[in-house]
Amino acid sequence: MSKAEVKQLYDTYGNQMCLAPFVNSFYSTCGVVAPDQTVSNFVRPCSIIQAGPMWNIQNNNITESRNTQIWKDLRQSFLDGKLTNICATCINAERAGASSPRQLNNEYLFEHLDIDIMSEVEQIVQAGLIANKVYAIEYMPSNYCNYACVMCYSGASSQRYTFDIKQGIKSKYEINPVDADFFDVVRDIKILGFTGGETILQPEVIRLFDYVIEQGFAPDMIITILTNVSDFPDKLVEKFKKFKKVLYTVSIDGVGDVIEYQRRGAKWATIEENVQKIHTSPVHEIVNHVVTAINILTAMDFVDWCHANDLKFVSVSHVFQDYLGIAAMPLELRELALSRLREGRKRYEHYLTLAYTNYESNYVQTIDRLISTIENVEFNPAALDQFIKHIQIEDTASKRPLSEVVPEWAPWFD
Repeated sequence: MSKAEVKQLYDTYGNQMCLAPFVNSFYSTCGVVAPDQTVSNFVRPCSIIQAGPMWNIQNNNITESRNTQIWKDLRQSFLDGKLTNICATCINAERAGASSPRQLNNEYLFEHLDIDIMSEVEQIVQAGLIANKVYAIEYMPSNYCNYACVMCYSGASSQRYTFDIKQGIKSKYEINPVDADFFDVVRDIKILGFTGGETILQPEVIRLFDYVIEQGFAPDMIITILTNVSDFPDKLVEKFKKFKKVLYTVSIDGVGDVIEYQRRGAKWATIEENVQKIHTSPVHEIVNHVVTAINILTAMDFVDWCHANDLKFVSVSHVFQDYLGIAAMPLELRELALSRLREGRKRYEHYLTLAYTNYESNYVQTIDRLISTIENVEFNPAALDQFIKHIQIEDTASKRPLSEVVPEWAPWFD
């Protein structure tokens, strides 16, 4: 990535600019709805933007759906240097000092998307905000997953869906065929991403791998895979080699008992084993760490583990639900978490000297983002009440209660 290119983007369109509605898309053919409703395929600029029927596919056509009025209005908003309310996740992340998905995605696209991005944006502007090609698409073919993470929802996890059904939530899950122009869209894609669910467990993902390889698109295409690291697809390694690059985003939110609690179904020993496999495979890994009130107290253990395993690329994300995040943490727990992070930072400060590369300094940056996340989110007593109620339900299905996994929380659950 050229820092000059990212700077040019912000200098031209303002620091709030987001490339997602211009060259990105999040496309889904599945969902959970009430028993009397049906699931519509949808295409949104990104996976975290506010959902709703305004993103539903029009006339069985992805390209047409990407140029409805809401898409054009959003493009204009970013050109005008404004973040709208439907971008609440990024707004909250930036306020909290965490890694903003918007900022990370802009940098990511400049690093990996093999087109003249500034020229492409200008062409879209000249065409009346119409974008006829999508260059980076994230595809969600199903919610099939072997985890029931405490911060997840049934639409993104079949295990979570089963858990919710047991809680008395009445709903149904559906998968639809892809839309008529899906395979035409794939022809122009430079970055094909997969999400879910657990991506590598989904047959639809493997079938699309094979299609792209058979059509001869693979050598010019980057594949991105979001994974919980519960498995490593040894059988796919030969397929991976046919693509321009394979980027693995591994969701690791803690170590030991903490991740096994937060990502119910996880086995820490298996995760560690698979991380080693990733190191020796033809993929490039990025660790995504979702900060919650559950794992922030042991965050330095996570940083130390990343350092010991030479995992230098870490993004710090703010959990979607405020009541599971720092807002739910009482003052005494915040101060304890901050003291541990500040003390731990001292062990890594030497990486900021000229003797080390920018990669090593990422450990300090990760700690700083964790600290900033705590410092920039105010305590909300209502969030704490909701957190306690949520955890009491989660504890009914977890191997051990949170009060044992993170004993510092015990006084609030006595």
